[in-house]
Amino acid sequence: MAGRILLLAALAMLAACSAPRVLYFGQDFSALYQRRELSTAAAQGPVPLVVRGNPFGGAPAEIAGPTLAAMSRSPSLQPVRLTTGDPGPRQVDYRIILAYGQPFVGAGGLCAAPDAPIAAEPTLSATAAFCIGDKLLSTARGRSLDPVRGPDDPAFAAFLASLVDVLLPPTNPRLFGCGPRPGC
Repeated sequence: MAGRILLLAALAMLAACSAPRVLYFGQDFSALYQRRELSTAAAQGPVPLVVRGNPFGGAPAEIAGPTLAAMSRSPSLQPVRLTTGDPGPRQVDYRIILAYGQPFVGAGGLCAAPDAPIAAEPTLSATAAFCIGDKLLSTARGRSLDPVRGPDDPAFAAFLASLVDVLLPPTNPRLFGCGPRPGC
């Protein structure tokens, strides 16, 4: 029995060592953010994902597909389906904007100015914003502390799926007294 517990502990430690190290910061929410906004957005069909920049050098269109696939892995996104194409007519302009690097307008300004210039960074970093039109519902930033080789690297998908979890928590931390801390 003791050997089995020791083996399980060793496997848990090995799994923790293989997980990508990521720093999330800059999480913020407006008073408008409620989890039910995701259901409202999903009821209209796929939600547009606007991808800005490319952390591996090429055009944003080259990284849009891998970004969409990685972000769609997050259970926090349910019931929303994302699209990088035309979502068709919508009653309300819900969208998620993901900017690789550091946007010059700040995370809160991405909704109002999604085409603002972006400063490239030497490591994988991104800012995400969940918007209704030009109004920010939530935002989060993240930076990988380990090198990510490309969009096929499992660390890339893990980074983006976790960023979605930070962007779309089950409750608005500002409304429940714990402030804008990740994991609050």
